[in-house]
Amino acid sequence: ERNLPSAQQELDSATAELSDTRKEESTLSQELHRKRTSLEEKRVSMNANRSRNSVLDFLLKQKQDGHLPGILGRLGDLGAIDEKYDVAISTACSALDSIVVDTAETGQAGVEALKKYRVGRATFIVLEKQEHLRPVYSQPMNTPENVPRLFDLIRVADDRIRPAFYYGLRNTLVAENLDQAQRIAYGRVRHRVVTLKGEIIETSGTMSGGGNTVLRGRMGRSVAMTTDSLTPGEIDRIENRVRDLESRVRSLRERAVVLENTIESRSRDVKTWSVDINKLKFDVKSLSEQEPVLKDQVIQQEKKVKEVEPDKKKVKELTHTFET
Repeated sequence: ERNLPSAQQELDSATAELSDTRKEESTLSQELHRKRTSLEEKRVSMNANRSRNSVLDFLLKQKQDGHLPGILGRLGDLGAIDEKYDVAISTACSALDSIVVDTAETGQAGVEALKKYRVGRATFIVLEKQEHLRPVYSQPMNTPENVPRLFDLIRVADDRIRPAFYYGLRNTLVAENLDQAQRIAYGRVRHRVVTLKGEIIETSGTMSGGGNTVLRGRMGRSVAMTTDSLTPGEIDRIENRVRDLESRVRSLRERAVVLENTIESRSRDVKTWSVDINKLKFDVKSLSEQEPVLKDQVIQQEKKVKEVEPDKKKVKELTHTFET
């Protein structure tokens, strides 16, 4: 009975610790899953981002090596659009091959690096210089014949990039065909319009594009590059975090197994000892209840013994008579 409280306390402690261990293991496992998924996506993105030319390749390498972290990527790779508008966006946005950077300092550093290593030339779009466009394009726009604004059809993974696309497109509208484009472009209010076939009418009234050769493929149907693409050093840090999480999760799972075995063993002990103690208590109670009866029986038996006990004086007299 003295061992039961200790066993019960150990059982309760192990049960509580197991609950905490499982909660922590669940939380860390979820974080581990997110980190693994994110790391794999970033690896794929980094490996898949191949340059269209040596200049872009050079600049992305500078970014990955940590020399130009403010390089965000080629504008066309930072957005996506439905295939229906591929020709329209490829024709109407000449800035798609420009390199987007965060600040003017990054742009200047990029120019100097290209010049130093004699790689070539590039056009940079400085995001901090385009922030004033955000309230402009955020205003709702009523378009003739409800045609879409090309800018509104672009999907981005990072909202910071939107001003750069507006810088390259402004309020260019998309028409189904040239007839519709002419109606809209030459209306009371002049608009820049591009057709699905790549014909463009500028606000000045000049027309270009079309013909047998059309531009396409300058923007994909999914975002080809994210602005938070990891550098090798950043990947190393995440890999270290993943390894740390894996180690902690493994330790927690091993601890959980030990606790489960302890709980199973102590539960069995507590159950067995509880049954034994209850049985002993029942026996003690039963014997306690029988004690008065047994005592009374002893008294009665003692009386009977006395009643049948021979009279020593009479026995002596009889013995004397017999001898004579």
